[in-house]
Amino acid sequence: GPAGLVLSVLLARLGLRDPDAILCVEPRPSPLPCGRADGLVCRTLETFHELGIYEEVMEIGLQVAETVAWAELPGAERIQRTARHSSSLHMPPSRVPHVASCPQGQIERALARELTRYMPSALERGSQVIDVQLDAEGDAARPVRVTLRDAAGQDRVVRCRFLVGADGAHSTVRRRVGIAMLGDPSDSAWGVIDFVPDTDYPDIRRLGSVHTSRGSVLHFPRERNVDGDWLCRFYVDMNELDDDRDEEEREIKSPTHPRARVTPERILERMAHIFAPYRMRLKPGTQVEWASTYEVGRRVASQFAIADAQGLPRVFLVGDACHTHSPKVGQGMNVSIADSYNLAWKLAHVLRGISREPKALLDSYVGERHAVAQQLLDMDERWFRFEYATKHAGHQDDYSQGRAELLSRITGFVSGYGIEYDDGYLTHPTTKDGAVRPGRRLQHAALERFADNLTCDLHDELIPDGRWKVLLFASVDLQQPGGRSAKALQALYEDVLPAFVPGVLLGITICPGIPMRDVDWTALPAGVKREAEMKTFIASQATYEQCGLSVEGGAVILMRPDGVVGMLADLEEVFETGNLASMLETVIKTV
Repeated sequence: GPAGLVLSVLLARLGLRDPDAILCVEPRPSPLPCGRADGLVCRTLETFHELGIYEEVMEIGLQVAETVAWAELPGAERIQRTARHSSSLHMPPSRVPHVASCPQGQIERALARELTRYMPSALERGSQVIDVQLDAEGDAARPVRVTLRDAAGQDRVVRCRFLVGADGAHSTVRRRVGIAMLGDPSDSAWGVIDFVPDTDYPDIRRLGSVHTSRGSVLHFPRERNVDGDWLCRFYVDMNELDDDRDEEEREIKSPTHPRARVTPERILERMAHIFAPYRMRLKPGTQVEWASTYEVGRRVASQFAIADAQGLPRVFLVGDACHTHSPKVGQGMNVSIADSYNLAWKLAHVLRGISREPKALLDSYVGERHAVAQQLLDMDERWFRFEYATKHAGHQDDYSQGRAELLSRITGFVSGYGIEYDDGYLTHPTTKDGAVRPGRRLQHAALERFADNLTCDLHDELIPDGRWKVLLFASVDLQQPGGRSAKALQALYEDVLPAFVPGVLLGITICPGIPMRDVDWTALPAGVKREAEMKTFIASQATYEQCGLSVEGGAVILMRPDGVVGMLADLEEVFETGNLASMLETVIKTV
């Protein structure tokens, strides 16, 4: 699926292009024709932009402009709209400031094409993982032993240095290495259905939720089908469980349990009751495009990786293989892709011999993404408890206000910008309090390239190419030969960058706009044009302020290869104290 394909594409882009460097095993013989995940938030759309597939995804994908909420309020004869707002409400600034829907199959096709562009033989369809073992005695260099079974039923053994299980909630990789899933079983069974609705419900082309004492529905506008009709996706709460159910009821139900035999007809029937008195039915002359049902617990894996005898992580889990939750906040595919984005550059650093401490670097994936998974489950729990209270505890009077307050708290996480990794191996603590924080994604900003005055976006300079970026925000003293900006630039380009493995560090110079409009290269330190002619930019004072910086003081921001801030430091102190070089020396090798 998308998480495994994103990981494979990133690894190929990061230089792993030998014929046997990557094997991406996909059991399905072709991309999904319909169904599965479809909601995309701004951080995921930015990732697609960085991978060069955004336009292809949005050829079929649909931008969602507004979000609504409907609920059953006291004294009302029908459900009432309780909220309507932009889908980007409360979201941090993004170059793709909206939510979108796109069939998972279209995303898989775009990613598969991108992967085969780099490595035509990397994607193997029709095979599946049968067994996984750590067996260093057989081959110490490739201690992971994987048994694959192809479409013809033939088994073969593949040995690898690392294995990543991106194989979903029922992960074979997870089961074979003995990792348990911890947490509560499902609070409800969900029916999922795509069809062309015949309805007088007024917000059918908006992203929305409907909560009543009869159940809940989440609806998502979809693209046109082959007949030109507009589809919709619905997640329908089927037979919600009560909190006081006994242990037997709390067990995950087998496929033979009645709750697991939810048919499209039953889903449509339940939807009709929830939307009543609005009409909600299948458009005459059309058929259900896709339907499924699942009961998934709010769970997280006990381990995100399994290490060899020396303690080096060898088998990893990403996506639904290590965290599952309800569809209420639409984060499944988005968080799964973010897992892969975090892991890819770390694997590449180790495989390419760049990493100074492979164990610490790979362990950081576990620490960072396990914390995010737990936040996801906690957020899902809070959202469920809020809905449960408004439906069953008589708290409907303050539904609108409560929903708005909760939404404002969780939107940062949902967008991807509110996620903040803890201080540690890859994030240096700071005493500064502003928009730029170590452990967080850096917001985009408009820049003007000094060499040709071309308008650029900062994110275009932070593409996932495996390099660390040192953003040096110069101060207004830049043109003073002995000023702190000149000294900092000299230290960066003549001392810091040459000390590390070539091609791993990139310097980017950002100059304050006011004193730089009418000057040429002679006004800058000589090394800037030589080392960063096309990586020198002019930024407005507003851009500095957007980043929480001042044109009088400047700053240095160290960006990790995944676009996360690793360090924020004063322009003058960072080179005098050696903090920048010291941090980098713990992660990447010097020459």
